[in-house]
Amino acid sequence: MSKSEIYGDREIKPLGLSQREVRELFELRDGRLYWQVKHKSISPGDLAGGLQSNGYWRIKIDGRTYKRSRLVWLYVHGMDSYPHLLDHINRDRSDDRIENLRMVTHAENQRNRSWGISRTRYVYREGRSWRARVSTHRGRVSLGRFGTEEDAIAAVQQWESLRG
Repeated sequence: MSKSEIYGDREIKPLGLSQREVRELFELRDGRLYWQVKHKSISPGDLAGGLQSNGYWRIKIDGRTYKRSRLVWLYVHGMDSYPHLLDHINRDRSDDRIENLRMVTHAENQRNRSWGISRTRYVYREGRSWRARVSTHRGRVSLGRFGTEEDAIAAVQQWESLRG
């Protein structure tokens, strides 16, 4: 059985591709991969893959589907990000420019996630109030419920300043 990591309900496996293989298949331009080979209905120069409903681009190679971000990382750095995850710094899952990707652990990725409609991480709407809840290496910590989004943001900022 091949090695893999389980994150929540997702299983992450090694790509099983080399940088040479990816560079033979694709040309990288501005975070997008373009086919360099002819195959069935694919022509050289065609944009590879498609945008999924979850916001990630996926590309199918020999019957297996890959996240484009991981292929871009391998293309540029010559190594698979496995067992780490790739974080989109600007939170746009379809923006796979190498300067927008960073390798993170699962815990680091969870701390950076958006929890709702707030413009600030760790703050989200809960009924008529706003909740501030931060993620640490020990788990999530509630900073309380607040009447306004600004008060919840202030609580998060205070917590972050105390952490150093």
